[in-house]
Amino acid sequence: MDRAAKIVLDGIDFTKLNDRADFGKGFYVTDSYALAENTARLRYHQEKLRNGSAYPPVVMRIKVSYLNASNYNIKEFYGETDIWKRFVCTNRWNKQVLKKYPEYDNNFDLRYDIIIGLTADGKMKNIDNLVRLDSYNLSNDFLKNINPFLTHYKDKTTKKLKETKAYQISFHNMDFIKSCIRFMDYDIILTRKEDGL
Repeated sequence: MDRAAKIVLDGIDFTKLNDRADFGKGFYVTDSYALAENTARLRYHQEKLRNGSAYPPVVMRIKVSYLNASNYNIKEFYGETDIWKRFVCTNRWNKQVLKKYPEYDNNFDLRYDIIIGLTADGKMKNIDNLVRLDSYNLSNDFLKNINPFLTHYKDKTTKKLKETKAYQISFHNMDFIKSCIRFMDYDIILTRKEDGL
């Protein structure tokens, strides 16, 4: 059984979710197919390195019903601000940052059920050394290194390739996920021959 079919049949397994993600441990979706495909390929390669084999990468399509959303604690970030950057970094390096600055807003304790905001680019792991040099202070100078994931699309009018920042929605409440998210379809992402698929 592939990963997508397992999720459709069994639901989301919170024990397998990353607790150092941008907005904390949760189920993440995006409006950017390019970001979803990139993330699926990355997870495939990580699993293959860890286990020697992996499920094929997939991009799932879902439908979300927000009819009862007012019953949930929702946080939304508007654009590329230092508040968004600090929130992402506090979640990514939660143990070190919260030890020094327990007042920093975060979702390590899952205080928010739904979070909407930009997706940090995939170079976050590459700045581990910089955050250590900054002593986990998340200073304004350090935050200049945090950038959103950029994705490309073809403009329908000009036919030119344009760049935009990718947004994500993360869900951190199992009741909401079970009652308000419906899985519609999925694409199996083709990989290169050397990937073994």
